[in-house]
Amino acid sequence: MSDHAGADHRGQHKPMLAAVPDVDQGDGPHGPLPPHDIAAEQAVLGAMLLGTVEDVASIGEVTNAADFYRATHQVIFEAIRHLAHRGEPHDAIAVNAELVKRGQSANTGGALYLHTLAESVPTVANGGYYARIVADKAALRGLVSAGTRIAQIGYSGEGDVHELVKAAKRELDTPESTSWGEPVSLDEVEGQLPEFPLDAFPAWAGQYAAAVSDATQTPPDLAGCLALAALSTAASGRVWADTGHWKEPVCVYTVAAMEPASRKSAVFALMNEPIFAAEQRLVEHMKPRIIEAGLTKRIAEAKAEEAASEAEKQRDPQSIVEATEAAESAAEITVPHQPKLVADDITPENLARRLAEQGGRLALLAPEGGFFGTLAGRYSGMPNLDTFLKAHAGEPIRVDRQGREPDFVAKSALTIGIALQPEALSEVFGTPGGRGRGLLARILYALPADNVGYRTRKPAPIPPEVEQLYQHRVQTLLYSLWHLEEPVTLTFAPQAQERLSQILYEEVEPQLRPDGRFGKIRDWGGKYVGAIVRIAALLHLAEHLTDGWGKAITADTLERARVIGEYYAAHALAVFDAMGADESHVGARKVLDWLTRAKPARFAVREAFHALRGKQITKTADLHEPLALLADLGWIRQEPPPPRKSKGGRPPSPIYQVHPQISGSGA
Repeated sequence: MSDHAGADHRGQHKPMLAAVPDVDQGDGPHGPLPPHDIAAEQAVLGAMLLGTVEDVASIGEVTNAADFYRATHQVIFEAIRHLAHRGEPHDAIAVNAELVKRGQSANTGGALYLHTLAESVPTVANGGYYARIVADKAALRGLVSAGTRIAQIGYSGEGDVHELVKAAKRELDTPESTSWGEPVSLDEVEGQLPEFPLDAFPAWAGQYAAAVSDATQTPPDLAGCLALAALSTAASGRVWADTGHWKEPVCVYTVAAMEPASRKSAVFALMNEPIFAAEQRLVEHMKPRIIEAGLTKRIAEAKAEEAASEAEKQRDPQSIVEATEAAESAAEITVPHQPKLVADDITPENLARRLAEQGGRLALLAPEGGFFGTLAGRYSGMPNLDTFLKAHAGEPIRVDRQGREPDFVAKSALTIGIALQPEALSEVFGTPGGRGRGLLARILYALPADNVGYRTRKPAPIPPEVEQLYQHRVQTLLYSLWHLEEPVTLTFAPQAQERLSQILYEEVEPQLRPDGRFGKIRDWGGKYVGAIVRIAALLHLAEHLTDGWGKAITADTLERARVIGEYYAAHALAVFDAMGADESHVGARKVLDWLTRAKPARFAVREAFHALRGKQITKTADLHEPLALLADLGWIRQEPPPPRKSKGGRPPSPIYQVHPQISGSGA
């Protein structure tokens, strides 16, 4: 599966899980880079994740956290050793849970990066070899650092020469742990959003989405989101997933925010072509039945009218009975509505009506996000969220029509696959009641990288056989489910149920704590596992097009759904951050800007507070999370506090050292 054109030219949204080149030394923005080997560091961490407690201990005898050049690798190393020392599991899942508890998961790449580390080591047996490489590079960095300090002593020339020589010799004995590693850019953290994992799809869907991405020269995210929406459109209203504890309707709401002129319409046309073609075939298939039913109903209504007229004339019991029976017979004849799979520009009121006409099933697929403006009350002045909320949860919808009996949908199911401009997200987030009632929590967000300006002249065409297979299989799934009279329920195999319980309670639940990954978007995080369940069901149906309801969802399918879920989690966090849900990055940016201007070698927290005090920073506690973030990224590190005086008194303000890249104090 080829990468889309221009993917690596932009310097933003580049996922941390991407392999880092094996770099020993080179020129950086501040001169030659210190000796290091990122690939060896990744292999060491991978061996520790996969190895036994004894493997971790043996690696720990060769190297330590300070030997790692990347600050994020130091954090991961410490987490693995902590778990192994306690005799607890220290695989990727367990380590991510530990990092979540510490509030460090998002800043170290999350679960995806840990799984990538586990895959980066050729064999666990080589862990010690790679550890020696890491330790050797750290020793060389120590020499560079000591040499810099010795040079400073020599240039200063202050004091007795013999004492200066002794001081220089002491520098050579300084532990390498005093050297600094490579700090991680805040821009990198804020922008390290993963690309849509197309490999998580069955091959026929993933390969076509990749081909569309290549042909249109667009990020794979939009094609991936729309492939998921296409599966949801086919299954919507026909399938539920039973976890053993609760049920989920198998439909998703996915929204991609993309810049103008990014060829959204072209991707929409290609990904949704089999849906529109199927809709047209269903219309042609139903046309004779609609005509026949309509004619039959008109004849029955005419007979009922004649019987009613006769009853008015005769006024005898028999004619009244005949008129009543004729009217009831006419009323029982239902004229089917023309099949409609997709709508784009529709009001919430008409959406409810259309859902009723289509038996509770519909998809909103559009390359622009005008629907959300309408939903927010752009024309009516009042937001109408009820249909949107109920159709995501599979709840009943009652539609009252003037002069007619109300329509009732027992189980509604709506699919949304929409793109909008990034600026339009503020309109979605500004919908009155949107956050409180759960509108924002139901959306799977995507922030694809912007590759406009990096597209090439001759993109790769879509292979005809790949396109035909995609169209055929989407339609096969849709037709196989369309004719079901009652919704079917998918179940999870025992191993999948156990894994789902682990995801729910061991991985996600701790992240919902106030200091956890989803602490500030608990509304979205609370629906995260439900979204994974829905995605797993869609992947299962895509693998078993005509008989998926007779088979249980496997643990492998659930794991691939979790990978897609992790993609959406990373993007949701970025979206909510952009909308002001998380202040820690904003505060960290303020601190880093101040340090860059002031260039201190060390500073007290109280000093930083006085320098930054303002609207967002009103007390020293407001600096705790920003400073912790900068420490995780390797820009600062806290000095051990001095011994407390026996008389007590006010504790001294914590002191932080500043990375030489900022302070200019030497490597």
